[in-house]
Amino acid sequence: MYSSDYDLQTGETWCPDCKRAVPGVLSALKENGVGSLLLVRVGSRAEWKSPDHPFKTDPSLKISGVPTLVRLRPGGSEAARLGPELESSATAEEAKQLAASFITKAD
Repeated sequence: MYSSDYDLQTGETWCPDCKRAVPGVLSALKENGVGSLLLVRVGSRAEWKSPDHPFKTDPSLKISGVPTLVRLRPGGSEAARLGPELESSATAEEAKQLAASFITKAD
């Protein structure tokens, strides 16, 4: 899952969507006991907002927003991606339901 870094002054994530969605995703993973999670931090707000951010420009990634949850196939190729839906989830519970459906879906 791609998510924001923590703001050094506040100690909280700078991304309100991540702040709302990440706890739900983590809860869904814990409850469903499926796979492993690699949490990738995209950097500071200023770094992430740059159009030249490597996660945005790398052709194998093309991450356009955070949070983004990516499911991988054995061998490491991308099977599916959940991004805008997580960004627009209104609550941690909604994010949890989206993530649970996403992580338990067969490829």
